[in-house]
Amino acid sequence: MLVHKEGDGSVLAYATLNVCQIRTVGNEDVPTFKGLPGDIPALRLCRLAVDQSKKKQGLGSHMIGFVLAKAMIISQDAGLSGVLVDAKDEDANAYYQLFGFVPLTTDPMSLFLPMASIMKMVSK
Repeated sequence: MLVHKEGDGSVLAYATLNVCQIRTVGNEDVPTFKGLPGDIPALRLCRLAVDQSKKKQGLGSHMIGFVLAKAMIISQDAGLSGVLVDAKDEDANAYYQLFGFVPLTTDPMSLFLPMASIMKMVSK
């Protein structure tokens, strides 16, 4: 959760996460799924929200960075393959693709970002 520190403490943005499994069967077009077992562990970005009055100020990007850094930490214990997100609409889908998320073959509104990509992004 990102809160207004100097103001009234209102919530500016938040993200919710959980650990999940991704079915690789049918998603062989996703390059990082080749040769993997049928189900792989991932971190699901369940919800990402930014206060309407604070949109277009980089808070969404900040929260994505937080989620990817959190994935790195959780992966040390849970062995994650990456981060999965279900886009709510085409605009959200395009937004996540800006960060390198790739649509799944079985559901193009579900997008995946592998840990190898996350490690490169977070270590910069």
